Amino acid sequence: MSTTSTLPETALNTAMEAMKDATADATEAAAKAPEKVGKLFSKAVYGGFYYLSYGIVFGALVVARLIPKNSAMALGICDGAIAAREAYEVQEKAASQTAGA
Repeated sequence: MSTTSTLPETALNTAMEAMKDATADATEAAAKAPEKVGKLFSKAVYGGFYYLSYGIVFGALVVARLIPKNSAMALGICDGAIAAREAYEVQEKAASQTAGA
């Protein structure tokens, strides 16, 4: 008998090695899939909120520019914004005291 491999044995060994490599590659890809999905989801959330924020702020700036300065409307908006900020700060302070107690 000859010690050299025959053609069918060589092909079978090559096919087995290819299957082992494919299995290892598939296992590695499957391990990375959740990380890639998480990154894709994160990018989608970021993009959505970026454009939402941009639209709100840009729209508010355009509307604010249309309001005449020192008019009753402008003063009302400014006073309302100040009151809203103060109310929010009072609410936050109360919530932090409740959480800390």
